[in-house]
Amino acid sequence: MIDTIVLTMKNNDFTIVDWSCFEFHTEAPRYGYSKATCNPDSKKFGYSPRLTFENRFGDKSLRIEFSVPKLLFGNNFDEVEDSDFEEVVKKLHQYLTSKNVGTIPDIIRKAQVSTTHYSKNIVLTDYTTSRMVLSELKKVNLPKWFEANEKFHANGGNTLYLSTKSGSFAIVSYDKIKELEQEKITSKGRVEKDGAIQLSLLDNFKNMQPFEVFRIEIRFCNRKKLNTILVKLKLETELKFENLFCNKISKTILQNYWQTIEDSTSYLTIETGSNSRLIERIVKANPEIKAKKALAVCATMMIIKEVGTIKFRQMMSPIMADRYWYDFQPEVREAIKDLLGKNYLAMAQVGEQLEEFKPVKLKDYPNFEICNVNNS
Repeated sequence: MIDTIVLTMKNNDFTIVDWSCFEFHTEAPRYGYSKATCNPDSKKFGYSPRLTFENRFGDKSLRIEFSVPKLLFGNNFDEVEDSDFEEVVKKLHQYLTSKNVGTIPDIIRKAQVSTTHYSKNIVLTDYTTSRMVLSELKKVNLPKWFEANEKFHANGGNTLYLSTKSGSFAIVSYDKIKELEQEKITSKGRVEKDGAIQLSLLDNFKNMQPFEVFRIEIRFCNRKKLNTILVKLKLETELKFENLFCNKISKTILQNYWQTIEDSTSYLTIETGSNSRLIERIVKANPEIKAKKALAVCATMMIIKEVGTIKFRQMMSPIMADRYWYDFQPEVREAIKDLLGKNYLAMAQVGEQLEEFKPVKLKDYPNFEICNVNNS
């Protein structure tokens, strides 16, 4: 489903009738540039989009950044559907009007999209945990122009960022329940009065076992990257709000990247029992294999299963050129292809729920509730 999105309106698509809601940060008329923002007090007014106005030599634009589910439902746990689009347009139009920004609903529908996050909540109810999935994702095999970063939170949760070094694209995954808990805590560790979850409900939730929510987000931070993947997946369309607010596109994109992750971690499903058992199985499955290669494949598998592909390549980078890795990797896969087991249960659950693509709603879990979100 679609989550965060950034819309951009140009020149005659909007007019700001009254500037009282905006604060000018940069104003240099002599150089033909000015910038102003509208960031309302969320504790006072509730959740609101973030508005940024820019004027570059008479070329005016209004950037509108917001979380679709927060705007619609007051929380970012519920997931939106295609049928919610007109209500989103209506609420956005009402908000812009309240901030003295003049436009019409049809312009909002056709507004250009510059950034979008496609996401899915995966509900785990069989004692598998988000931590298990995150543990496997850390071992994913990604191109060298990606980097992996992990952020640990005070409440025990963590977020894994797999992003391009350019910052144009990222795969972000985390424990959604922990993330919601974290929203209540200030930088000093205190609980916010108007947090995302009520304390009493959190106490009730802790008794709801098993119940965890793993969240995966595919973040496109510029139009070029988004357009590239749409063309690749044969989903070519104009990058307009009404076109990209589409569950078919969301599902296809999420499944595409998840399949890539599953393919690159499939070798981690090999159960060996011991390292000696692994070399024995490799030799048995490949009677013609040379001793040197068998040992190399075995050692590679042992290390990757322990630290993951990214860490393995970092460790080997002083003595192993990229070209060698790309040549050797298919050989490893070929040598172990008959040893692959069934995908790890938690990983498989993600794939199954992405295929089903059923919207997750709070109403389906009456013992777990979230108050209206009062922070952007």
